[in-house]
Amino acid sequence: LALERHFTLPSETGILIYPNRTAKSGKFDCKIVTLNTLLDYRIEENKEHSFELAILAECINEMLDRSLAFGIYKALHCAIDKDSEKKRREEAKLAEIVAAEGKFQVFEAEIRYFSLEATTEGAAEKIEKTDEQKKKEEEKRDEERKKALAEPRKSIVVDRVVYQAFAHFDQNQCG
Repeated sequence: LALERHFTLPSETGILIYPNRTAKSGKFDCKIVTLNTLLDYRIEENKEHSFELAILAECINEMLDRSLAFGIYKALHCAIDKDSEKKRREEAKLAEIVAAEGKFQVFEAEIRYFSLEATTEGAAEKIEKTDEQKKKEEEKRDEERKKALAEPRKSIVVDRVVYQAFAHFDQNQCG
């Protein structure tokens, strides 16, 4: 609470480093500085940042590097083979399509059953589809399957920790 009276504090949580009141007659102010800025050794900024602060920034950076590197290593070690992952996704998508088709075929079979009961055998033969019609339907289903597999997928972040680890090591900050 005493710090809030003397300094303007950031809204996000973070590591607070504040000066001693006796140094420079207490004429300091809190300033939000990124870790990359603290690690950037420029002559102009050496006046504002002390040596101890630079050492603290180095230690924090090394701790982050080590922790995040282990997270990346663990994720890569546990990752599934790309080919098997692609095959698994295609099988799941096909199973979804087949399940939807299966429901349609069951409904179609029920309609045939009830219509066969209501009509004579001669009328039932008219309901039966010819081989050509069956082939056309099969081709349509194959096309639908291909379209479903070719649909673009949205990119999602599955493991947020690994994403943040890679973002930490992204020097170009291009994603």
